[in-house]
Amino acid sequence: MKEILNCRICDCTGEHSKYIAHETLHETWEPFSYFSCLSCGTLQIEEIPSDLGRHYPSDYYSFSSVRDGKIYTQAPVHKKVLAELLMNQRFQLGDWLLSGRLFPAFLRDFRRLGLTTQSRILDVGCGNGALLRRLRSWGFSSLQGIDPYLKEDSVQSGFSLLSKEIGKVADKFDLVMLHHVIEHVLDPRQTLKKISEVLSNRGIALISMPIAACYAWRKYGSSWFSWDPPRHLHILSHQSLTSIANQAGLKLLHVEYDDCQMCLERSWINSVTPRGAKRDLTIESLLSRQNFRGLSKRLRESGDTDSAAFFFQKN
Repeated sequence: MKEILNCRICDCTGEHSKYIAHETLHETWEPFSYFSCLSCGTLQIEEIPSDLGRHYPSDYYSFSSVRDGKIYTQAPVHKKVLAELLMNQRFQLGDWLLSGRLFPAFLRDFRRLGLTTQSRILDVGCGNGALLRRLRSWGFSSLQGIDPYLKEDSVQSGFSLLSKEIGKVADKFDLVMLHHVIEHVLDPRQTLKKISEVLSNRGIALISMPIAACYAWRKYGSSWFSWDPPRHLHILSHQSLTSIANQAGLKLLHVEYDDCQMCLERSWINSVTPRGAKRDLTIESLLSRQNFRGLSKRLRESGDTDSAAFFFQKN
């Protein structure tokens, strides 16, 4: 089905393909109308709900309780020393030590980006602040998280979680992270412009997100696990993200395509399970995890995964 609509990302007006997708995360099965832009490829909700807040209840996964329920006021000495050593570019063994699974992957990424434990880091859409708490536990000392759905602010020296949107941020940061956030925002173009404004001169923007028109979406359509209506308002394509990022003064440095095995499994489960029925997450009776693992690897190598991390720097 096609209808003449206007794309909110590239302003293309034309006969875009329309789709109906149902809310599945909380299993309300409420239908929502989406369309795919014939120009930039963005998959977007036709009409943004006026009551989006009700789709982010208190038990929404990003607001669930932190495992240990505390903010790290001081990192263990051994972890702090290790992180400082591994972030030191003059430590030649750093790349080799971080190439395996001995340390968290973010230490490897941060070293490659030239960050230190003193770098100013902003997590946009931080939820309960779980990632920032982990960084805190490794000695990172200048951390801020923002999320408009936080019920209250939590502030300590070098660590804060604030109930606000990116448009209200005035400080400068060496790293701005959006982990599966940009697909939730009302205006991705304006969000990227603000990110460019709050980045320091050599700052990095890290945007991880689902990618429109990927294999899983082409294969499973409205059962695609990363569609997540109506919370995902704009699922950008590689093309549309880089285009509006360039308009915001950001240039793409590189892309890391994610392992999409879980998404493939969940999308497949949603597509074969009757609505409202209990889902069989083992799927051993019909398709082995080994097959999904192999497919995921091939898609990652070809850049056709359902999600990826995009790294940008100011022009």
